Amino acid sequence: MANAGVGMHRRGFAGRGLAGVAIALALMGWVILGRTADRNDLKSQLYSQMIAVVIDAPQQEDKSAYTRALERAHGAAFNDAYTMGGRRTSARFDMDEYLSAVFSELIAEARAWECEEDAAYFEETLALNLGR
Repeated sequence: MANAGVGMHRRGFAGRGLAGVAIALALMGWVILGRTADRNDLKSQLYSQMIAVVIDAPQQEDKSAYTRALERAHGAAFNDAYTMGGRRTSARFDMDEYLSAVFSELIAEARAWECEEDAAYFEETLALNLGR
């Protein structure tokens, strides 16, 4: 019975995983084209995109636990993934590092609430984004 849920997840939420890929592509384009863009704009844009992923979590109707987990993880993960530019170098942002840290927190939160379908959704979205 547990395997049936995983299969339904993969078939039922495949389109939602594509939204995760869109996040990576949109943000990577934004980072590449907007290297001189303000750090806070990037941070805000990334947070907004991650909220959209949290809202799409299929199992848990009350998303407040995930929103709090995202709030906990976002600032530290962003700061760790963002490297300030120097005199002769531009700023860099490690999207894989950021996504791994944030999604790890979301997956842990889903498992703490025993929402395996949401944990699988977050794992699949992370894998799609890291596999780009």
